Amino acid sequence: MVRPAAFAYTRPDQLTSALRSLEDGGRVLAGGQGLLQALKLRADTADHLVDVKGLGELRGIDDGADGGLRIGALTTISELTVDERVSARVPGFAEAAKLLGDQQVRNRATVGGALCLADPRGNLAPMLIALGATVVVRSSSDEREIPVETLFAGFRRTTLSADELVTELRVPGWASISAYLEIARQPQGPPIVNVGVALAGDPVERAGVAAGGIHQTPIRLDDVERSILGRVVDEGSCREAAAALDATSLEPVSDLHASAQYRLSVVRVLIRRALLAEGGTATRRVQA
Repeated sequence: MVRPAAFAYTRPDQLTSALRSLEDGGRVLAGGQGLLQALKLRADTADHLVDVKGLGELRGIDDGADGGLRIGALTTISELTVDERVSARVPGFAEAAKLLGDQQVRNRATVGGALCLADPRGNLAPMLIALGATVVVRSSSDEREIPVETLFAGFRRTTLSADELVTELRVPGWASISAYLEIARQPQGPPIVNVGVALAGDPVERAGVAAGGIHQTPIRLDDVERSILGRVVDEGSCREAAAALDATSLEPVSDLHASAQYRLSVVRVLIRRALLAEGGTATRRVQA
């Protein structure tokens, strides 16, 4: 059995202490569902892990501005799936959370950890990008709020500095319809491709569309959003919006799971189906 290399371990009980540890070179350990696996496989290394699970101030779901939600970074995925405010206000986000791994993973994995893993196929990011969500990022000397879509720098890389920590997720409440769709090879497995859609008005006054698994990072699909704006949502307008996807701006990969062409074909189908969703009814897994 492969075991991780030795590392120092601390578990601060105050946010200020955690941030100082990060400033001194520590790495964040939250739910550990991504990092610990990578350490065990020697695919990643860490000299010092800073376990932030004891920071209760970073956990919980509260009402945000204009009907939105404020979600602590240490809120578990399981907590998202059972909160009535999440399912009522952003059902697409709730369903994306329900499809993330199995129950044991959801019990441990955190919102902040899932986002900072920066997996281009991660469940949460496409829906949050479509909704225009932001994250609050703190260091010992600064605090800033950035759009979720700017959090990702590449495959499993974020734009955060080594001494920064995501402390909160802010989800706007503008969408009257939100829908999430993914295609995966097996239940509870990672998606091959996934799509998040958020709409307001009919004709559409505001639209958010994003996808994962077709680029090195989760990506907003601006051309699809522009195509559906001002249109009545029906089969014809949704089909045209899906066809408006500009594949030249994407970098889909071919791997053992799927070819690049397959990913592009599937994402257009998922976009059309998700746009046609009513009240999140398209939030389901499609097994390949």
